Amino acid sequence: VSVLYWDVPSPPRLRVFQLDVTPSATRKLFHLHARTRLSQRRFTMRLVSALCLTVGLVLVSLTHGAPPVVPQITRPANDTAGAVHQYEGFIADFFCVNQRWALDAADMWRQPVAHTLHCLIDIQRCIDSGFCLMHKQPDGDLYGCAYTFTQNETLAIKEHFEVGREERANLNVRFNATWASATRMNVDIASIKFTDPPVSTTPVAVVLAYSVVSTLVVVLIGGIFNYKGFALSGFALTVARVVVVTLHLFNVALIVGVSTEVYNKQQVAAPVPRAFGVAISYLFMLVLLPTTKHFGVGYIVGSSYEQFIKYHVLTGLTLWLVMSAHGIGVFIVFADIEPNGAFLFRFTDSRKANGAGFIAWVFTTLMVVTGLLRSWIYTGFRVMHYSFIIVLIFAILHHPLSAIFIAIPLVLWIIDFIMRVVATSRASPDIVVARYDAAARTTFLRMRLKTPLDTRRLAGQHVFFRFGAISAVAQHPFTLAWYDAATTEAAFMVRNTGPGTWTEALGQTAAAGSDLGSVSWTGPYGRLAVPLSEVGHAVVVAGGIGVTFMTNVLSALRNEAAVAAGAPNDSSVEAAAFHKAFPFLRQCTFVWSVREAELVAMAAPLIAEAVAAVDAAAAHGRVPEGFTLDIRIFVTKGPLPTVDAIPHVTVASGRPDVAKVLDQCGIASRGPSSACSGPSSQRTCIYACGPGPIIEIASAAATANAVLFDEQAFSIGN
Repeated sequence: VSVLYWDVPSPPRLRVFQLDVTPSATRKLFHLHARTRLSQRRFTMRLVSALCLTVGLVLVSLTHGAPPVVPQITRPANDTAGAVHQYEGFIADFFCVNQRWALDAADMWRQPVAHTLHCLIDIQRCIDSGFCLMHKQPDGDLYGCAYTFTQNETLAIKEHFEVGREERANLNVRFNATWASATRMNVDIASIKFTDPPVSTTPVAVVLAYSVVSTLVVVLIGGIFNYKGFALSGFALTVARVVVVTLHLFNVALIVGVSTEVYNKQQVAAPVPRAFGVAISYLFMLVLLPTTKHFGVGYIVGSSYEQFIKYHVLTGLTLWLVMSAHGIGVFIVFADIEPNGAFLFRFTDSRKANGAGFIAWVFTTLMVVTGLLRSWIYTGFRVMHYSFIIVLIFAILHHPLSAIFIAIPLVLWIIDFIMRVVATSRASPDIVVARYDAAARTTFLRMRLKTPLDTRRLAGQHVFFRFGAISAVAQHPFTLAWYDAATTEAAFMVRNTGPGTWTEALGQTAAAGSDLGSVSWTGPYGRLAVPLSEVGHAVVVAGGIGVTFMTNVLSALRNEAAVAAGAPNDSSVEAAAFHKAFPFLRQCTFVWSVREAELVAMAAPLIAEAVAAVDAAAAHGRVPEGFTLDIRIFVTKGPLPTVDAIPHVTVASGRPDVAKVLDQCGIASRGPSSACSGPSSQRTCIYACGPGPIIEIASAAATANAVLFDEQAFSIGN
């Protein structure tokens, strides 16, 4: 202990003495430094440091003093041979008792009730130190060891606790024993019973069940809305999304709160991190539900895959954050208990399989990172997401309860995956055209499919494809820009996203006229959140390469119009194809903002073909009376394109005024009848695809005019 005092007032002198307390209790005082001239500042700093050291040493001395002494349990004076006696107390390990503060932070001298079963079963140094029975001092508040168990008894007690392991509120036990000598008794290990019943985990089960049921209720409500054809848009859609997200976050918070309360009652180590671990099971279910493409929850509620996958991203991030909170919290606690880090490499026993949980977290982290960087490392994103099966396996090894929540969505995903594989094998496309336009920075692809597509689901769909000459594994999603049902040919326009990217390699290969190799086709997937069959006026706002969605919608109109126009007579089923596919559609308005005139030239043949088919059907009276088609192209930079005049198409310079276009279409004057609650024939929906600014403009216009809004946007890989 360093003792400092101020010797004389001016100039300041500091005398430092060291007090040495030896085991023999002899004390020697000697002069360490004398007549040292110090400035006031240096003196103050040393004084504060010395005081802190003194306080620390005092605390250490209080903490590591000798354990309290209590009367030892001995053989009763009137004991007879073989007589059974019953004893009660707290079973504890000497390692924690001797240092007073246990590894789980329990004060063993004052509150052994807070000590957990974890030390007696999981921590080897605690087990090796031996066990004792703690009693309270007769005339004090401290606890001490009243009886020491032999090493064999210690191991037997540990195995006894481990076989029927239950998290306990405390380690107060009662047991039977007979005396073998004056200080040694034979403990009946099998008779050891906890005096308090185990803390019920029913509240955790109830809140988990509630969370699952509430999620199913949300899906049921969405399914009813979808079945009744009730579409939400604008503020109502935003409110619905906020409610769904808030409900799920509330469920997570509720699970964590209730689980923490139960773990606190059980007096287990790291109650809050463990509670986060319980919430992970629920989040595993949520993160898998939105991933199916052919059927599943998205199909039930009528949400397109592109829209529904946003919930997958949100729940995926939430899952990673909760897993991190669980893992870091447990790591901090166990790092104090087992400094050698051995707890990270346990893979046996579900309660000890921390290594399995750590591996699950590592792969989840890699998926999150590659997901956030998917536009730059799309191949890595795809590969890492297939490793999700590794996450599921190790998550179940770490916490078997997760299997219950994973089972249903995992089965749906497996069925959906099989359907994807079957669809891929049936497509088998052949490349008909592959050319690259350097000025437009876009590759145009036309492929002929061996299996026809369902034209009724064409609008809003996209396809994953891979070319063997470019990558052996990377599949990338692109909007199905065009499909001709008569020739089973599909067309795509793929924008070059920059040097070193997959899309650049595709463009270079096409420009060189080289073979693209084998083609892997998966899809098509996706659909419109608001189908064309349920609106009276469809407004498509596209920006840049978002024209692929515009031509996609035109392709859907073109196929039905071509069937109707080619019908032998007005009474045939084919003649009513357009009416049947779009029973309420009376007006289609397309607004395309584009920078490159060359891109307009690339899309012009598709636009012209669609317009010609619709006009042909109209000439035969096989489209709804009064049906109008209005296509407006705005070139924002450079000269106007030199393309042949196309009916219903106008080309102008500058940026489009979407609000003005809607006003010219008479949308603003229709009032509430154009909102989501109006008749289908009077509903208007704005579909938007393109860069962020275009999406925002279209969304603002939809909100201002109280009409439906459907965003068609997803991040593509390079």
